Amino acid sequence: MIKKQLSKQDVRRDLDDQVAQFLAKGGAISQVPTGKSGDSKNNPWITPLQLSGSRTGQKPVTHVLNAIDARKQARKKPLAKAKPKKPVKQWIYDDFGEPIRWIWKK
Repeated sequence: MIKKQLSKQDVRRDLDDQVAQFLAKGGAISQVPTGKSGDSKNNPWITPLQLSGSRTGQKPVTHVLNAIDARKQARKKPLAKAKPKKPVKQWIYDDFGEPIRWIWKK
C-alpha cells in the first residue's frame, strides 16, 4: 500500500488545527517585532562543537604531531627503480610440437 503524500494545503490545514488546539488549551502566542533576534548581544553564538568556559590545562602538541609525521616519513621506503627486463629464451615449435629453434624475446 502506497502512502499518500500530503499536499501543501493538507500540511497548512494540519498546522492551523494544531495552533487552534494550542490556543484552546490556554496557550498564548506572543508577537515578536520584525528584525529582533532571540540572541543576546552579551552571549554570542556558541557552536555545538565549541566548549563553553575557559580552556585551562591545554598544551600545544605541535612537537608530538611533528614526531608522528617524522615517523611516517621514515617508514616510507623509496621506490626501487624498475630493473629493465632481461631477454628470455623462447622456443619456436613446428606444427607437430617439435622445437625448431629458439629466439630471445623481451
